[in-house]
Amino acid sequence: LWLGNIEGCDLINDDNPAIQVSEDGKEAFVYGTPWSGKTPCYRNIRVPLRSIVRLTQAPHNKISEIKGIAAYACVISSASSIRWERKVMDGISKTAEAIVGCVKCCSLECLPDADAAFTCKNFIEND
Repeated sequence: LWLGNIEGCDLINDDNPAIQVSEDGKEAFVYGTPWSGKTPCYRNIRVPLRSIVRLTQAPHNKISEIKGIAAYACVISSASSIRWERKVMDGISKTAEAIVGCVKCCSLECLPDADAAFTCKNFIEND
């Protein structure tokens, strides 16, 4: 919906981008990866990560910020990993906590329409 309705946006990955938090913990970056899902759309670039948005279908378009443990749950539940390896999971948990500390997390209840993309964009830009 963003690509079809919002000028200037671009896709760097489909399903599995990588996220890195800066050493000072003040910003995060997203990277395209070769694991792009159904669409071969990954690009080997790095861009600042401004927001993470969890989508759910709804009969309306409504976005709200989520904080604290709810934001952590949003991020950690989307992480691809080998969860049964304690050392790996400890690292992912630490990274998810760092992401929540520097990136706005949101929940978007939405219809599959252009207004959903504009609602999301406007909320993210007005932070």
